[in-house]
Amino acid sequence: MIDLTNKTVLVVDDEPEIVELMSTILEMAGAKVISASNGNEAFEVWKKHPEVEVIVTDVSMPGPKADGITLVRRIRHESPTSPIILIVTGYSHTTSEEAIVAGANAVFAKPFKMDDLSKEIEKCFALKSREKG
Repeated sequence: MIDLTNKTVLVVDDEPEIVELMSTILEMAGAKVISASNGNEAFEVWKKHPEVEVIVTDVSMPGPKADGITLVRRIRHESPTSPIILIVTGYSHTTSEEAIVAGANAVFAKPFKMDDLSKEIEKCFALKSREKG
């Protein structure tokens, strides 16, 4: 099990079951989880919570400019180094390459193993620690 004690993760997805699953697993690893249901809400939450260190977002969410790629671009504009993990589906029009070009640090395709995502989140925190130190 990874250790995310005293780490804060923003989880963004329009499917409450996915948010609940990811939150539960990350909280079991010690993380504080803040959630949002679309990119617009997530951007506002991110701005209000400077303690957020890693963002995990779905790519496909309803609403004008509320998708994950738009969120990645908005965050990148204000914070070039915030780690962002984007989750795509087989039904998405966004490719992994497009997500990386937009500024995502990593891309996961659904279905994915939560353990793999947790390890990627841990890597993001380790990278952030090296940047600070």
